[in-house]
Amino acid sequence: MRAKKLNFLKSLRLKSLHSVDVQPCILSFCFGLKTSSYSPQRRLLVSLTCLFLILCFILPQPSIWDQDGLWAQEGLKNSSENPKTSETPSSPNSEGANAEGQSPPTPPESTQPAEDAFLAHPVVQKLKAGGTESALFAQSFLNVILDGKPEAIEYRKLLLEALEPKKVITSPDRILVAVQLVSALAYLASTGKTFPEGTQLLVPLIGVGPDSLKKAVRDALVKKIVQEKSSDPKGGSQTIVSIGSRMTTNHPPRMEVLHEASEILWRVDGKILLTYLIDGLLKNQKNQGAEDGAPESISGYILELRERFRLELEDPRQWEKWWDTWKSKNLEAILAEAQRLDDQRRLQLWKNNLGRLKDSGDPVRLLSSIKDTFIFEKAHQIRAASILELKSFPLWLREGLSSPGAISAQDRKKHLSTAIHFLLEILEGRNGFRFVSIDEKTRSIEALSTFGEILTEDQELKGKVIEVVEKELQKYGILPQSIWDDKSHKYSLELIRAVGALRLEDLEIKEFLVKALSLPEKESIKDPVWITAVVTALGRVTVKQEHPASIALILEIYQSAKLNSAKSKTEKAWLDLRKACVVALNLPISSPQRTKVRELYKSILMDAQPSSERIPAIIGLGILARASDDESVKLLEDALKRKAQFDVGEVSSIINALAYLGGEAALEVFIQFLNDKDVAFQDQVWKRTVSLAKAENGKLLDSLLARLQQQAFAKNDISFIEAIVKLSKEAGLKEHFQSQTVSQGTEQQKKQYYHRELHRLRSHELTGDLATVLTGLKTLEAFINQSADLKKALPKALEDIGLLNQRAQLMKKAQDAFKSKPALSPQEVLLAHIELFKQCSKLAPEMKSGSTTLVEMRWHLLSWLTSRVTLLSPSPQSLKLVEDLTTTVSSPDNAKYFEGLDPSVMTRFSDFLKSEKVRLAKQQK
Repeated sequence: MRAKKLNFLKSLRLKSLHSVDVQPCILSFCFGLKTSSYSPQRRLLVSLTCLFLILCFILPQPSIWDQDGLWAQEGLKNSSENPKTSETPSSPNSEGANAEGQSPPTPPESTQPAEDAFLAHPVVQKLKAGGTESALFAQSFLNVILDGKPEAIEYRKLLLEALEPKKVITSPDRILVAVQLVSALAYLASTGKTFPEGTQLLVPLIGVGPDSLKKAVRDALVKKIVQEKSSDPKGGSQTIVSIGSRMTTNHPPRMEVLHEASEILWRVDGKILLTYLIDGLLKNQKNQGAEDGAPESISGYILELRERFRLELEDPRQWEKWWDTWKSKNLEAILAEAQRLDDQRRLQLWKNNLGRLKDSGDPVRLLSSIKDTFIFEKAHQIRAASILELKSFPLWLREGLSSPGAISAQDRKKHLSTAIHFLLEILEGRNGFRFVSIDEKTRSIEALSTFGEILTEDQELKGKVIEVVEKELQKYGILPQSIWDDKSHKYSLELIRAVGALRLEDLEIKEFLVKALSLPEKESIKDPVWITAVVTALGRVTVKQEHPASIALILEIYQSAKLNSAKSKTEKAWLDLRKACVVALNLPISSPQRTKVRELYKSILMDAQPSSERIPAIIGLGILARASDDESVKLLEDALKRKAQFDVGEVSSIINALAYLGGEAALEVFIQFLNDKDVAFQDQVWKRTVSLAKAENGKLLDSLLARLQQQAFAKNDISFIEAIVKLSKEAGLKEHFQSQTVSQGTEQQKKQYYHRELHRLRSHELTGDLATVLTGLKTLEAFINQSADLKKALPKALEDIGLLNQRAQLMKKAQDAFKSKPALSPQEVLLAHIELFKQCSKLAPEMKSGSTTLVEMRWHLLSWLTSRVTLLSPSPQSLKLVEDLTTTVSSPDNAKYFEGLDPSVMTRFSDFLKSEKVRLAKQQK
């Protein structure tokens, strides 16, 4: 009998070496023994026998670790006492491999009854029942183990069986039991109780089973970590170390396990998670021996890093470099930097996509993309960029399309109108276009400022914009004291600037601006930038109509700004305010305020120091001059005479202001400066003079020619005569000096041509081009003879042509004689000119002494004499020649030769001869 028992035990022991499923049978036997009706002595004997059997069955068995190999072979208790030594690496091939890299043997079919026995156990039945009672029972189940009650050993074995990772996933019932027990562990941790083996039970379950079990494991481990950190004075957690060890092994876990572990650590300490992910990434990259690491080894780490921190880095080297920079920073700084880099990357992608839309030249798709971005995008940078694209939309629509005229004017107006409505919806927060911050609203009003062109064409749309702007002014307050320290200060500033940029000429808006400027000085002047914006806007909305109250306010503010600019540290802001005041006063003022404004302009132009206010003051004077203010014309003319005190840009502004004056008044000023010694300045004046002469089909040309000749005689300056010749060659004017152009014109046009051509030929005579004069006179004579009506309208025309022809022939003959004798000395040439002067004066007895042609001839010959005297070299003969010429000119007998000339001309000529006499005398010594 005894031998039979020993053989039976040996067979059981032998079976135990090949299967772990015998254990549940023994446990069931023990549990049945407890509930049997045996006597106490009999039960004791049987219990001792069972204990022996258990020792035989358990101790020789192989490890019952989970598939990731985290439990030691010594069993649950030893692993809980020394968790660090219990960790062994898992296989790189699969989570369920043993330490040798071999998959564990498949349990034999004989273990299936034991499996069914586990699920059929009364305790397990209660755990898998579900519901509140089952959850409460799971908590009691763990408390039995913690309290060390008689059932603790049995319950511990059941707990081990229930949470073994490989077995959990074998059936839905086992999963349900595992969820109940894991939830109970979570509950214990949340109440502050410590379950010693909690970490070793839960960590192997990371990433195992369906979502319900994964969620339960995540929650339980998070609560376990929180419990450990709160009880440890240093805030440490053995569970975090265990999870981190699993994440940073040489053979990383499956991606699903890595993801679940990352979820747990992300909830408790994001920087620790980042540390483990970087360490695991670098370790596996180096262990692979490849430069970039094997994709299957490092891809999980990179995916988790990208998901958690939104950094699109390419390889481990980039991650290592980034981590070296940021590992000393706190998590908030790391996340902020990661967010910034991610927003920057996404912004660039968005810009690239939008760039392709722009290249397509489709405004509808472009606007739709911008709208969708603003509605659905949460990143502030991208939302702000979408508004900036709206700001540049009018320019793109006008210049950015590939081919000119690609969009019709009607379609362009429609697209601009759509964009404005979108901006108005943002400002009002309608139709889903809600702004997130006041900065976005500020950018929207900046963008709206660029749509002024369409508002000038669409008054209905302009009315809607005015309505929204008025509401915004009321809402945010235009009074400075309400916004000095408020975040809406910048928005209010841009709102006021938009009023000026869009030129919203609305009475209510204008009153808002006047009210802002009417505040006491201590409130209104404390922010010169804000007041500058108000003054600028007020000037632009009153440009079409004078507003006396505004003018008075602006003059007062200018004086206050002038005082502050001299003693304030923020001098530039005050100078900008002064300039804004001057610009705002550029109106055609007709009220009594005109004198004050003109005096302000005068004081600015008289200031010897360079000033940004000068050009606005010049423009203002030009506006007043066009409004028939003669004092302003005189101020501009005086400024032009003092051009040395102004820079090039300011001089150009003065010339432009006078040119805009137009007509005879402008010519009267410009003619005075056509002979200026400053070539660049003279060229500017000349171009403006030609532009005036071309205006209205040469309406002012005749007047200009007469004025030039008058100036030449008055100033004894032949350069004015040369200007007439130059005008006749200017493009746009030379056709007025051609007979074929006016031969089919009206009688008035033909008369104008005669006078212009006569001016031109006389000018050529005075400049010495006698061949041109003789040829032109023949053409002009033929032109007169073609029309009897014209001969009748110009009775002296042929007579004047004949006299000019005789004089030109005489002078041409003398000129040819001079050319044939090149050896003549200057003295001989001068004497010949004096003789010619006398001959021309005696020419044609019928020529009256006071005729225009005779006066011109005398003046011209006098000019020739002047030029010849300047050529004389120092010698006794030259000195005597000048003395003889002086006697000839001053002799009463020769006075008849100079009749008709202005006395000032003769006086200047006499003074010239005296100065030449002195020069020759000094040089002779």
